[in-house]
Amino acid sequence: RPGQDLPSLPPDVLVLEDKVAYQGPLGGLSAAFAAHPNARFGVFGCDLPLLAAPLVAFLRDLPGDFDAVVPVFGSRDQPLHAIWGAAAAPAIDTALLGGRRSVTALLDSLRVRRVAEAEWRPLDPEGRSFLNANRPEDLRLAEALANGNPTA
Repeated sequence: RPGQDLPSLPPDVLVLEDKVAYQGPLGGLSAAFAAHPNARFGVFGCDLPLLAAPLVAFLRDLPGDFDAVVPVFGSRDQPLHAIWGAAAAPAIDTALLGGRRSVTALLDSLRVRRVAEAEWRPLDPEGRSFLNANRPEDLRLAEALANGNPTA
């Protein structure tokens, strides 16, 4: 969002501001596509700290012409753990102009490649990529798992 305090970042990291503050993830995607209209983006929630690189590569490399490649975890789409294509940009902007900010609802109007758990589990058998760390105890668990404590 405009004016947000950020930690120190390497000089080669491009920071984009949302065109309109407080539009959630769709606002961020809209800003990204405005800056790079023909790009594909990996969108990963900052509250998912155990992202498995092989899973990201798998999602990125799936063949097909999709607006979004979205893994399914626990029977739920995970659009903030996905690859988004430039063809989704008009639908994102239309949703925002209409006051709609739900990423999940937006999927209904896109060509989505849903990636079933059976497809991605070999790359992340314990599903740690989807461990949500929003509370202090969640973060402690994620840190323990990242440090190799299998009993955490």
